Amino acid sequence: TVNLTFADMPQWAAAAKRAGLKALLVSGWQIGGHDRGYPMYAPDPRLGTWEELRRAIAQCHAMGMQVFFFVNFDPVDEGTPWFQTEGRKYVTLDWRGFDFGPYGWGMGTLSARANMTRTGLVNCNPLHKPFRDLLVGYFRQLAEAGADGLHVDKLVIYNADFNPGHGASPDQAMGAGELACEGTQRLRRGLGQTVKPGLSLVVERFGPGHPRLGLDPVADLGKHVVKVVGLHALDLADQRSRAPVV
Repeated sequence: TVNLTFADMPQWAAAAKRAGLKALLVSGWQIGGHDRGYPMYAPDPRLGTWEELRRAIAQCHAMGMQVFFFVNFDPVDEGTPWFQTEGRKYVTLDWRGFDFGPYGWGMGTLSARANMTRTGLVNCNPLHKPFRDLLVGYFRQLAEAGADGLHVDKLVIYNADFNPGHGASPDQAMGAGELACEGTQRLRRGLGQTVKPGLSLVVERFGPGHPRLGLDPVADLGKHVVKVVGLHALDLADQRSRAPVV
């Protein structure tokens, strides 16, 4: 279901600015829509092209609004051709060799929320370099398009990862261990310094910030952000204690 396109972003930015907000958080913008198609973080062609996205971001900037984009590090859509041919190698595994999926929240339609057509998600670990390079390549394109930051959702420690391919200790492989240092710090250093100075990472993380990442809660972050999901605008003020930023 297409509710908005990239051409609609400036009018949302204008409405958010009138409400006293300073940024948009855009979700469901990538191939497949919200919580689908991961890790294909490229514009869904039904919403517009990279050039149309760049133009929309520039128009938001012209009115003094920042633009953030919803992404993930580890959740992937198990139904994509990429997962079937490549992604399976990077799945997080328990001690028996089983993955931890599928899971999901049924975003976007009533039938999905009723768990009838929900997209199945599984976790892949960005400690695997080919997977990490794929993600960073997409995020680099977002930074080049003018994005002010990324909201990295679900950056939590789900489980130990016994997949032997990443070479790390199972208890250190997800979340607060090597994933966080290799993924978040590398992304911040690489894109924030060479592509988009000042690029921010906003993360969903349960509990306090993590010192190895330099993550600290930012008390007033929520009141400056409007989340764009379909036709709904949600003030994130009640989420601010869970929204660290680097």
